[in-house]
This record gives sequence, C-alpha cells and structure tokens, in this order.
Amino acid sequence: MSGICTPITDMICVHGEYGGIAIHFQPGEKWEFQLDKSHHDRLIVHKNNRLSISLTVDKFYEVFDVEEHEK
Repeated sequence: MSGICTPITDMICVHGEYGGIAIHFQPGEKWEFQLDKSHHDRLIVHKNNRLSISLTVDKFYEVFDVEEHEK
C-alpha cells in the first residue's frame, strides 16, 4: 500500500527512544506514504525525502486522509 495523503490535523507529537518532537502540518500539504517493510503493521509517511514518520495503521488514519493510492 502506498500513495499520496494530506494531514487532517494541525500537528502530531512523535516520541522515540531519544525524546520526542512535534510536527506541525500546513493545510493542503501533500505527503507520500508506503508500507513499512520492517514492521508490517505500520506505514511510513514522508515529505520531500527529508522528514519521515513511522505510524501504526490506526494512527495513520487518525492523522492523514488518503488522496491517491498507487498500484
């Protein structure tokens, strides 16, 4: 599963081993998503290959709306 998505929230807080960050979204911003090959229950969302987030499928649908699926 992969494609293009847009955020439906203003921001998301992401926590990891070394702390956390808040990522703020702009209205209409386009992000790409794909299946996380290391963790099949997660999706990787990235923008301009500079910022990427690994989210559970449920969390992905809380934060993003799918605009377009790629085959």
